[in-house]
Amino acid sequence: MAHLARSLLNEVRLLIVFLSMVIIIVVVAASAVFFSMYQLSELRGRSVATADELTSLLEGPLYNVDDESAVRISRAFLTSGKIAGIEVRSTASGILLSDFGSPSSRYIPDISRDIHSHGMHLGSFSITFGDEEIWNNQVMFLVLSLVIIAGVLLANIFASRYITRRVQAPFSTIFSGIEDIAKGDYTTQIKPTRYQDIDILVDHFNDMASKINAKNQEQKRVEEKLLAERQFLVDIIDFLPDATFII
Repeated sequence: MAHLARSLLNEVRLLIVFLSMVIIIVVVAASAVFFSMYQLSELRGRSVATADELTSLLEGPLYNVDDESAVRISRAFLTSGKIAGIEVRSTASGILLSDFGSPSSRYIPDISRDIHSHGMHLGSFSITFGDEEIWNNQVMFLVLSLVIIAGVLLANIFASRYITRRVQAPFSTIFSGIEDIAKGDYTTQIKPTRYQDIDILVDHFNDMASKINAKNQEQKRVEEKLLAERQFLVDIIDFLPDATFII
């Protein structure tokens, strides 16, 4: 089965891009988990603070049986977006307000509080919270993560191309010299590069070419000597008939 042509530089470039993308995805995923946990912790703390604030504000109207003020305060909390739903009960008047129009949060627990003042039970309330802020933050974080991943991917592609060009530059000189040596020009000497590790390879090729050239030169001298001796013998043989005739 024929093997597909492979390029070491291309494999290294793809490996760099792949590993960098894996690292950035892991970092983004870990950041998303940390951000979500931090956001939930903050929102839950904020929900407790909202319940404490509402308890403090409703204490006076419920103590004075000022149902209108209690309803106004409750609706102000509802319309401000701090809460998604509310129900307020008065010990004296019963249910003052019950509005759970928005769905309750799956992540932030509902809070119920009893309101007391001067040892008297004045009433209670229950509040729920929405997930709108959570979803908005998660969408924003997702978009930001995608932008970061796309930016890192593009940066890696351009960086890998730049690295490939830098690596190919010294090797092109080596390949050109090897090609001349392969054609039989053993006098070729590959010029050293600026890189110590690559120059080790260059020195090996130059040393190999020099040894082959020296061996060829020695063989050429031997062949020239043998050719001269052969010519000397031929001249002697050609001279023998004349010498024999003279004798």
